[in-house]
Amino acid sequence: RRTSSAPVAAPPGTPTVAVVGQPWWITPAVVALAVRPAERASAAYEMDPAVLRAEGRRMDPVLVDSDAEALGAIRRYARAAAIGRVRMLVDAGAGSDAWLARRAHELVPNGLEVVDVRELAGPELLLGALLRPQA
Repeated sequence: RRTSSAPVAAPPGTPTVAVVGQPWWITPAVVALAVRPAERASAAYEMDPAVLRAEGRRMDPVLVDSDAEALGAIRRYARAAAIGRVRMLVDAGAGSDAWLARRAHELVPNGLEVVDVRELAGPELLLGALLRPQA
């Protein structure tokens, strides 16, 4: 478990992990908690949410915006050659996140890691990361 939300600089040649999930989890501070020292992160917040929602709705046209955005990011990263692994952040107690994780496994049968956000850090650090103003 990490105790700091400071980004970790990865040396050149380190594997890139895509960090995805519901938009409220995918912030620079929370993503920093999810990245391990030997990894470089690419996160869904780096992409246009409208493009991700459109991508997600190609799978299911009636998805709510947040689910469409999460699935759109997963679809895009699943096709990206530079991505070695997809790490999906979920709230393990949320039924909608469990549904998203099942859909993510369909898109990324190998290389998907599902992580409960509560396991990333202690409650105070996670809350601070969620409340930190976005750059």
